[in-house]
Amino acid sequence: MWHRDSLERCSLLSYGVVALPSAPGHYPCLVCPTWAPVGSIVDRLASLFNGETLQLAEESFVYSAEHRHNLQTTSMGEVHLELNVILKDFEKFGVETH
Repeated sequence: MWHRDSLERCSLLSYGVVALPSAPGHYPCLVCPTWAPVGSIVDRLASLFNGETLQLAEESFVYSAEHRHNLQTTSMGEVHLELNVILKDFEKFGVETH
């Protein structure tokens, strides 16, 4: 999730992962829990003074529970999604649908 501050600066606020449905239809409420790395006291002080948030060095930490296991994180709330899923040509690319 991205945040835009009063000076129009964009910064990464939190991370989240949710499984998207693989069947067509309307999904009125998917919930994606979000989290952010905590970092050291120096990281937190730097964030406080310069307005930048701590970001992960490796993108794989976002979607790999194995990598996230050793991270110290804090909850940043939930994102609620409403989706309409339409499938087209998924079989052509080897994606199984339910």
